[in-house]
Amino acid sequence: MSRIDDILFSIEKITILVMCSLMVSIVSLEVFCRYCIGTTLMVGIQEIAKWTFVWLATMACAAVLGREKHIAVEYFVKRFFPTSVQNWIYIITQVVVLFFLISIVVTGFPFAIDQWQMRATSTDIPKTFVYLSIPVSMSFMIFHVLIQLISRIRSMRACSEHGDE
Repeated sequence: MSRIDDILFSIEKITILVMCSLMVSIVSLEVFCRYCIGTTLMVGIQEIAKWTFVWLATMACAAVLGREKHIAVEYFVKRFFPTSVQNWIYIITQVVVLFFLISIVVTGFPFAIDQWQMRATSTDIPKTFVYLSIPVSMSFMIFHVLIQLISRIRSMRACSEHGDE
């Protein structure tokens, strides 16, 4: 399971690096053209920079969730509940998150595909490409949550079997 998680994380890292590099390159070139040449050579470049930022942000969220470095309010759970109850609270929370992610993916892909006819004003590129960032990143999140759930359930079973001996 951790191998799949590592592969997903590598894909996310590559996507993030490509989008960040692309965004920085586009904005730097546009700034150079405006201030050194005195004109903009690339119409719609700001729009593409915004789209790369959206992809960067959504894939970064998936990567952070995959490494469990996201914001979590665990203080009260750890303070007031025993470990066995903490595990069940974690599982219930992850199942709720999983249902939320699945609902976004199920509605997000058709919505993004339906935007094919809607074109960006300055680039004439279908808005499907920017709207796909949400369901794609949520799909990565689904895999991460499933892997985390399976790992937690396995560790709970191992602890209960070890405790019974």
